[in-house]
Amino acid sequence: THAQICRDAQQRFLSDHLLWWTPALAFAMRQKADRISKESDLSKPPESYYGATAQLLAAFMRAERLHFGIPPPRRLVAPTSGDENPESTACEGCELLAQ
Repeated sequence: THAQICRDAQQRFLSDHLLWWTPALAFAMRQKADRISKESDLSKPPESYYGATAQLLAAFMRAERLHFGIPPPRRLVAPTSGDENPESTACEGCELLAQ
């Protein structure tokens, strides 16, 4: 059915893309907004709007992962800075290509 096709696409998008980088983004947001330094500090309540937003993002991604039965990522992808060409539509730097 059309609904199943959409659910399958959503699951693939989550597992192939969002779940690779959103946990790292949420942690980086908490580090910056709430000045936390280690993962164990994530259990503390957020101290700012952006810290709360990061906590919500992490919780939502965890709920989506559990809803679709997707195992947690083996490791988080950390943001990198590079000389990326903004005109490029290729995914040369994507971690998924290295698998």
